[in-house]
Amino acid sequence: MKTQNYNSNNERILIAVILGFMTFILAILISMAFQFNIVQNLVMSWVMTTVYAIVGFLITAKPVFERRDNFIVQEVVKEKPILHIVPDVRKEIQFQTIDNPIVEVVEKPVEKRTYIEVPVVKEKIVYKEKPRKKLNIPKYKFVGSSESKTYHKRNCRFSKLIKRKYKISNNSESYFKKKKFKKCKICFVNKK
Repeated sequence: MKTQNYNSNNERILIAVILGFMTFILAILISMAFQFNIVQNLVMSWVMTTVYAIVGFLITAKPVFERRDNFIVQEVVKEKPILHIVPDVRKEIQFQTIDNPIVEVVEKPVEKRTYIEVPVVKEKIVYKEKPRKKLNIPKYKFVGSSESKTYHKRNCRFSKLIKRKYKISNNSESYFKKKKFKKCKICFVNKK
């Protein structure tokens, strides 16, 4: 009885697989015959896949009712409950020792290591900086701009805005007057 069911189930699955291949080939042939565009191909493949899924389900599903000798018998599958045997943990487990001729016991002398505590002396390391050489950077009284042709006193706020490539420095005001630079109106205010 069980072998017949097993064979019939395999036959049903084989028929469903063959039906799937035939559906695939039929979809390709219909698409080529009617020259469908992409949207029409998608709709056709969706419809054919749905039909195939329904037919395949009906083919592979087990019958609920079987006819035997003019009687209708309903299949009822009863599963036996599975008993789980849990070992009692409270019992003591006894170990059996086995003498193994392959394993040899070798006794080695134990080396005794002695550790000596050495006091750690923390030394305070003091670094002394070498005296730096003073840079001899001259401080000029006047700063001028070759771009705007104006000159300022060294501490003028506009003298600090001059870009390095346009900056000209000198100690004499006459240097800038000879080169026809204008005086800054902020630093050189006429005191009355």
